[in-house]
Amino acid sequence: MKRILCLVLVFLFCTGFVIDKDNPDFLVRIKTEKIKLVDGEEEKGLFLCTGFFVAEGVVVTASHCIEDAFKTSVVFYDDKRELKEYPAFVLGDDPLNDIAVLRIDGYGGESLSFCSAISSTTTILGYSQRHMDYYERTVGRTLMFEPDGSLDTTLLITFGFSGGPALDAELVCVQGVIITLSIDRKGRTTSHIIHPIFSTIVLEALLIWAPDSIKEVL
Repeated sequence: MKRILCLVLVFLFCTGFVIDKDNPDFLVRIKTEKIKLVDGEEEKGLFLCTGFFVAEGVVVTASHCIEDAFKTSVVFYDDKRELKEYPAFVLGDDPLNDIAVLRIDGYGGESLSFCSAISSTTTILGYSQRHMDYYERTVGRTLMFEPDGSLDTTLLITFGFSGGPALDAELVCVQGVIITLSIDRKGRTTSHIIHPIFSTIVLEALLIWAPDSIKEVL
């Protein structure tokens, strides 16, 4: 029993993840159903990502999370701490920059806005495949902008984090949306985030449906 406990503690310290049972109102889980080929036959598959509110009923996530989905839902805790699920409609989708805006006809809790500047520290929030009910967070350094507009960070992420928010050092605004994960030749994990300012499609959708989320940026 002691050995198992030690292994768990080592895992948590090594990964840098902190599990939090008090899910913030702005954080949501994106649930999609897609058709995938298994041994040459089509099967329905369930895929999970993360997203966040930027206005009432308006959610930002990663484009690859909803790619080829025939059904997309947004799942979150309402103001009574009850788990709710609503069908989602696409307002803007930019596969090239891997960012999308969704709309639900339901409760939209606390909302986030995007930062006008990049800080040296980033905190990411997301729902992993390990913990279906509780979100995880980790802190790392921001590194540099890539030519495509994405921002490298030292943050460790896992499956399910895609589409989640990367917050600034003060946890006040969103520096970008989590889109990809890569591992360099030295085995170091680097995550990439994208700011909607680099996506005309998403920016236009936010100007219409969530103008307050980008007013500090424009």
